[in-house]
Amino acid sequence: MCAAVIARDAEEDIGDCLASLDWADERLVILDTRSADRTAEIAAEMGARVVPHPFEDFAAQREFGLSLCESDWLFYVDTDERVPPPLAREIREVIEDDSYAGWWVSRRNFFWGNE
Repeated sequence: MCAAVIARDAEEDIGDCLASLDWADERLVILDTRSADRTAEIAAEMGARVVPHPFEDFAAQREFGLSLCESDWLFYVDTDERVPPPLAREIREVIEDDSYAGWWVSRRNFFWGNE
């Protein structure tokens, strides 16, 4: 499983985001080349593979990430998203089951502490 994050100026969030992805076989950060903060440094310190790529649009960034993924499974996460342990376990179970060709993860949104 490759977990990929598209990032720009995300030093406030990237650490917690990547920590929540430590269950993935590979953590990939596709860094917008206009990023001007410590996002790349923090991600690299956490063991993620950081690949700079000029931002055209989100579709192009995702396609670029897909071309870099060396796994059969790719999971995109935004820098302000977290994968809680129960979801990580569920994802691992799904990708280890050969009967799945794809899988949808519903999101739970929180705003000011309310779901």
